[in-house]
Amino acid sequence: MAPPTVSKGKLRKVLRRIERARTEAEAAPEEARLSEWEADYLGSVETRLDTYGAAFRDPSLGRPGEPLSNLQKRKLDEIDAKLKGETRRQPMVSATKGAPPKGSGLMRRTPLRQRKPGQGSA
Repeated sequence: MAPPTVSKGKLRKVLRRIERARTEAEAAPEEARLSEWEADYLGSVETRLDTYGAAFRDPSLGRPGEPLSNLQKRKLDEIDAKLKGETRRQPMVSATKGAPPKGSGLMRRTPLRQRKPGQGSA
């Protein structure tokens, strides 16, 4: 399967963003510097963008015509926020989506009763 077709403008924009993150990381204080993994990540994404024109192959991972997948965009946002000294907020879990409904049996508040030795099923 061929990588998605990406406009040259979007591709240049992402490559500039990666290069800007690298230059900001070099000038950043020690606690805001990129980890080794983050630096390798930026390098591998940049290599894929230069080689293939997109950093992901599976069209279900991102929008067609975009150079980065949804998760790659989010990681790049996290790197940018780290370099700016900002902390990213964790997404809030709604009561209906995050927790299982009451009575579903997925959350048991009391331990299961254990059988006493010698008792069989009746």
